[in-house]
Amino acid sequence: MPRLFIFTTAIVVGLVASYLGTLHCHLNITKLTDSLNPSQLMVYRNARRRRLIYFIVGIILAIIGMILFLCLSSSPLYPRIINALIILLLTPMIVYTLFPKSPYMLEQTDINNQETKHWFSVYVCMKNGMVYGFCVGFIVALLVLTVAQLLIGRS
Repeated sequence: MPRLFIFTTAIVVGLVASYLGTLHCHLNITKLTDSLNPSQLMVYRNARRRRLIYFIVGIILAIIGMILFLCLSSSPLYPRIINALIILLLTPMIVYTLFPKSPYMLEQTDINNQETKHWFSVYVCMKNGMVYGFCVGFIVALLVLTVAQLLIGRS
C-alpha cells in the first residue's frame, strides 16, 4: 500500500472518529434540554433545527459530489473509494461551518450562570470531540497502517 493510500485512509478514519467523538456529548444535551422552560426549549429547538438543515444540505451536496467524483474519476478503485469517502465526510463539515448560524442559544434566552456554564461545557465538548476524535483517529490509523505495511513488506 503506497504512502499516499495510508495517509488518505488515515484521514477517512480521522473524519469518522471526529463524528464519533461528539456522541458522548449528547447525554449532557439531553439532561440540559430537560431543564429548559418552554420558551427556552422553543429557542433551542429552532436553533437545532436550523443547524440540522445545514448539516443535511451538506450531506446532500456531499452525496452529489461523491457520485460525480466516482463517475468522472479514472483512478484505480481503492483511491477512488477513499477520496469519495473524504468528500462524503468532509463536505458536511465544511458546509456547516460556512453557513451563517444564529447566535448561541445562550445569547437568546435567560439562563442562570450555572446553566450557562453547563451549556458552554456542551459546546466545548462538541468542539473537542471533533478535534480530538480526528487527531486520535488519524494518528492511530496512520500508525496501524504504517506498521501493517512494514510487516507485510517483510513477509
